[in-house]
Amino acid sequence: MAQALNHVKALIIVNTLIKVKALIMAQALIIVNALNHAFHEDPNVGLVIIKGNHKAFCAGGDVVYLTSAFASGKIDHNKIFIQLMHTVHSFSKPYVAIIDGITMGGGCGLALNGEKFVIATERTMVAMPETYIGYYPDSGAAHFFKGNLGMFLGLTGFRLKGADVFHTGQLQRSPNLGTPSVEFVNK
Repeated sequence: MAQALNHVKALIIVNTLIKVKALIMAQALIIVNALNHAFHEDPNVGLVIIKGNHKAFCAGGDVVYLTSAFASGKIDHNKIFIQLMHTVHSFSKPYVAIIDGITMGGGCGLALNGEKFVIATERTMVAMPETYIGYYPDSGAAHFFKGNLGMFLGLTGFRLKGADVFHTGQLQRSPNLGTPSVEFVNK
């Protein structure tokens, strides 16, 4: 549950324990609802921080699940992820993504669509690996990876490390954020 403590910050922890940090539909819905309702409408929440848990920020959507859902006619499941990317992109309050570890596919969309503040570590690895399996990068990559970088990543699935991402201009340096006062944990 989300609770306001000091009326300043909100924290979303992408706590995925399956499939190398793949984001599942239920988590996407929870994040969409938190951003659109709980955090957007609460005047006490002035900042949202999103981060991963353990080894990765987020490896993207669960492609195996989404493919089988789409094949069985459940296109609403794919629409949830599109809605998530739109929600992050259009979120009106400051949005800080701390991308520590693997950040791929939809994880890039979850972090970079906001174009607010992105913080990486030396363990960060950013890529659009969908291209390896013949998928089109659909999480907003054409928007946040502009020009030749976007074309290069979209065609090759090349993996950028934290320093690489910083030098592309995708990251901003940020002061110490302190302890979050709102916590939203999906277990």
